[in-house]
Amino acid sequence: MDFLTYLLESFLEIYLFFADYKFWKKKKAQRKYEKEHGLPKQLMIYPSDKIMLRMLLLLVVLIIPVWFLFSINKNQNAMTKQMTQIHELLKAEKKQFNTYPKQLNTIIRNNPLHRDLTLDVWDNAFYYVVTEDGLTYSLVSKGPDGILNTEDDVE
Repeated sequence: MDFLTYLLESFLEIYLFFADYKFWKKKKAQRKYEKEHGLPKQLMIYPSDKIMLRMLLLLVVLIIPVWFLFSINKNQNAMTKQMTQIHELLKAEKKQFNTYPKQLNTIIRNNPLHRDLTLDVWDNAFYYVVTEDGLTYSLVSKGPDGILNTEDDVE
């Protein structure tokens, strides 16, 4: 595999060298013609530079959607982890007091590690409601738009 890669790279380098050399000769003749006839210089780009620009454009076009997909997935994973942590703290509260707390801020309990726990990854406050008997609860992240009861909500 390494030999094949080396061979391909060598062929590409030789091809680009000869293409650039041929272009250089053409450019030299063009500049001479422009000078003799008093014409403005035309924009002329070397073939190797054209290939590099196309590769750069292709790279940008491919990386942006991939980066976008991974950033969405990263937020989703962080949200799942945070909601699991909140669920565990709420279970501990229920075990200790036989009821879920009326407010989500109660689970912080002066713990500096939990101070940002009531905000989701988009810095919106969680929607937290406990039933009258305190035996069940509903925890919802409003999602990136910050509006409750939309498609992007995470329950």
